[in-house]
Amino acid sequence: MSMKPTSSKKESQSMRIAFEMNMDESYVQSMLDLLEDAIKTIQNKDNGGLSYEELYRNAYTLVLHKHGPRLYKLMKEVIEEHLRGEVREIVHKSLYNNFLATLNTQWQDHKVSMQVIKDVFMYMDRVYVKNNKVDEVQDLGLKLFKELVS
Repeated sequence: MSMKPTSSKKESQSMRIAFEMNMDESYVQSMLDLLEDAIKTIQNKDNGGLSYEELYRNAYTLVLHKHGPRLYKLMKEVIEEHLRGEVREIVHKSLYNNFLATLNTQWQDHKVSMQVIKDVFMYMDRVYVKNNKVDEVQDLGLKLFKELVS
């Protein structure tokens, strides 16, 4: 007596089609814009009003629909922009006045921000990052701080 799977070939094809559907470009861009704004909000320590469930779901959907490269690139660019613009400027202005304390404060703030950003992009870390052999979100953030600020 052999056991056959209960799902038919037609059912598995329809499930596969559901995941292969193309997303409307304007919808993709709106999710990317939302995530970009969220990263900036997190970096500015003003993240009390964010819905982490919604952010995670948007990142998940983008990766699921093969937009992982765009999402990863966007995340990296927003982090770089923040570090180059705001953080490096703050640290460099303190070169002759309280430099180490300022650098330490910026480093601690960046680590906290990266932990929150990592939580939002957890699915991207597990799927896109792993399959494409690029830096995980947390590691990327730490490397960028070292490269762009110190």
